[in-house]
Amino acid sequence: MNNHHPTLAPSSLCAIMQCACFESHSDPDRDADTGTTIHTYLAAKAAGLPVDSMGLEDDVIEACDDVYNQAMAFIKDNCPDHPVEVEKELFLKDDHGGIVTFGTADIFTRGNDFVLVLDWKGCLDFDASTKDYHEQLHAYALAGMREHGAKRALCIEAYVMPRKIKPYWVTYNETAATVEYCIQRRSDPSRYPQPCDYCKWCSNLLRCPAVNKRMKMVNAVFADLPHQIAVPEDITNPKDMAVALTFARSTAKKYIAGVQKVIDRIEDAAMAMSDQNVEIPYHVRVIESGRKTVSDLGQAFLLSELTNTEFYSALTCSLPKLATAYAKKSGLKTNIARKEIEGKLNSVIIVGEAKTVLERVSKEVPFAKA
Repeated sequence: MNNHHPTLAPSSLCAIMQCACFESHSDPDRDADTGTTIHTYLAAKAAGLPVDSMGLEDDVIEACDDVYNQAMAFIKDNCPDHPVEVEKELFLKDDHGGIVTFGTADIFTRGNDFVLVLDWKGCLDFDASTKDYHEQLHAYALAGMREHGAKRALCIEAYVMPRKIKPYWVTYNETAATVEYCIQRRSDPSRYPQPCDYCKWCSNLLRCPAVNKRMKMVNAVFADLPHQIAVPEDITNPKDMAVALTFARSTAKKYIAGVQKVIDRIEDAAMAMSDQNVEIPYHVRVIESGRKTVSDLGQAFLLSELTNTEFYSALTCSLPKLATAYAKKSGLKTNIARKEIEGKLNSVIIVGEAKTVLERVSKEVPFAKA
């Protein structure tokens, strides 16, 4: 029996481990579009095809090339005798030949007694320490091991922006247990939804009872709109606090973003109707002034008749944008240009006061060479 998309895709297994009711949606956003372009760029590069910028920023291309070189060197070191397959479609079948799930490994190859699977991750927030995709990689690895009769696999999570690869070994039994547990969670008739790190990508977000309950809905008429986000201040159990913190960061923020998308679509639809000369009751078209910006700072300084100190104290400087401009002028890579320009400006750079924050971490398994 085919239990695949959208309920049991390998890319959904990480979410299913946190919420058995998760269902993926395909509503793209800017990060998703960038991630897709990164995958396309790296797939072409791995296949030996001509590549161009594909609209990616220079620093992203640098990161892609860097992590690609790391990954390929690692693969060559561990799997020197087998060809590398790009965008390898893997089918995970049960003992009767039925398809349990299937997916595409970005890179697939083999060693003497193991298979290797790699998945590119954009990691646009630069924080690989909080990422963990082992369930997805387990599904690819299990499919590959069953296809080639191997009993272990080498998985690589390759994080582009932080330029880091995370390799680890898994056994056949470990991957089988992961996939079987996800299947059990997904098929459990008594499963119930719960806030998790993947709410942003769930098609049920705006109608999820677990989320809406915590949002304290205004009333039955506006059942899909949040009234307030209230996290009890008297939580004393650390585990309960972890759940509350996850909800605040990974659910509430994403829920509000989802509602904002609905608002934007309503605004766009209303304007489109008005553009067709259709009168919308209680609303009139008005011209709203555009945001003012200064195109020439040098000329603006001369026209302002302010002193250097008076004028420049009113401005702010973006170090990342300055580094990009410096890299373009000097021909340096962006990360090197950033270090050099910050070194030049060190005497005028003010570092804000440090503060303590809570960061999400994942447990990394140290890699040991075969």
